Amino acid sequence: MKASLFIFVNVAILPLIILFGGFSHISIALFWICSLVLGLYYIKPVIKECGLLQLLSPCMIVYFYSIVNYVSGSVYYCTDFLDATRFYIEFFKIEQTHLLFILTFLNICNSLVLVIAKKYPLPLLKPYTPPQRPFSLFVFILLFALFVLLHVFIFDLSVIGGSAKGSQITQTGTEMNYPFIMGIVILLVYKLNTYRTPLLLHLLMIVAIMFMMAVDSVGSKRELFFILIAIIMIEFIYHDRRVKMNLRNILIACVIAVASIYYILSASIVRGYGGFDVEDLTEAAYLVSEYADNENFQMYVGNNFETPYHYASAVLSCDYTITGKTPLLFGETLVRVFFIAVPRSIYKPRKMIDVFTTAYDAQKRQEGVSYPVSAYSEFFANFHVLSIVFVYLFFVAFQKLFIKMVRLGRKNNFIYLYLVTASALSIQFVRGSGFESLVIYSLLAGSSIFVGQFLLSIYESKVPQYVKSRRN
Repeated sequence: MKASLFIFVNVAILPLIILFGGFSHISIALFWICSLVLGLYYIKPVIKECGLLQLLSPCMIVYFYSIVNYVSGSVYYCTDFLDATRFYIEFFKIEQTHLLFILTFLNICNSLVLVIAKKYPLPLLKPYTPPQRPFSLFVFILLFALFVLLHVFIFDLSVIGGSAKGSQITQTGTEMNYPFIMGIVILLVYKLNTYRTPLLLHLLMIVAIMFMMAVDSVGSKRELFFILIAIIMIEFIYHDRRVKMNLRNILIACVIAVASIYYILSASIVRGYGGFDVEDLTEAAYLVSEYADNENFQMYVGNNFETPYHYASAVLSCDYTITGKTPLLFGETLVRVFFIAVPRSIYKPRKMIDVFTTAYDAQKRQEGVSYPVSAYSEFFANFHVLSIVFVYLFFVAFQKLFIKMVRLGRKNNFIYLYLVTASALSIQFVRGSGFESLVIYSLLAGSSIFVGQFLLSIYESKVPQYVKSRRN
């Protein structure tokens, strides 16, 4: 299917489902389900021809994250699990013409992202063995020690705008520790692939990293997911494989999916869902079945996976812009990234989270509550309908940057590690944490990569240079 036909169907045909369905809950859900099916059909040739790494490109991650949230959120709204929540009530108070326009806008943005993924694909990488150093136990002991220490020692970066109090990012006590941890993990996995590391040790190190992150990140499940994405990206840069929908891979995918869901439910129990008084993840794992019997389980699951709220805030924030409840921002929230070093006492452009949450519930905002606004909706709040152009340009640049990252990695260029962070955190941006957060986290992770590499370079300068290996 050509891109022009794909976009035309999304713009002119799919909205008819909502119109003919009388804006019912089911017709809106069917609109998003058809959008997903159409998108899968459109991108299928690329998925078949390219490798697994293609699935981790920013555009593919952003598309699937968004469409899954839109589908699951709209399906949730077909039930009565959330009908008493404010998000649900306000969602269906939106004027019908506005709602149709907003849903079509979000669908166009997501469709454009998929068009970009198909226009700038990452072909299947040929078998490749990078230059490797002989295995060094010292290197991995040092990096793993840094990884552990970052879970123990707390950084107080409040002087530059960070938060030193307990946060949802990690349970180490500071939201600034996580990007440093991520940087060290990225460097560690990079070294696992560029040293002649025994396969068993390679696997054990990754398992140890994921286990420690799973235990430490129960306060915020997203961080474990970002780390996993970063690890897989680096592994696939050196060991890319074609996508094969055989029974073995389907079973592996199902096992991973079930394990991930079980972990998320266990972590939610630790965070207080279900009223269980437990603080240990292991103990919580035994309570999942009892948790599932809770009369509010369906609502809790929606909260755990954030789908109803991501979907509703994306739509409501656009409606607030249309109706004037929030002003047109003309790029203010996006240029905030250039004021990172400027103290708040002097001047700081507003965050999209702050703009929307204050308009939605000023009292909750004063209490520290925030409602993330998706990247598409943030562009809309800044540029209205012209935001479609900005969405296209932004994700073209992001996709090209990802392809550049992979090429640098294949050439064993250390710089690509900085780009892995930004690519892995692309979900954080599209979820609604803001472009500023994406840049800041990438910079902080990059700083720990730089420090770790600097410490290792002192040691590596005294050992034999890279042993050349044959490229296949």
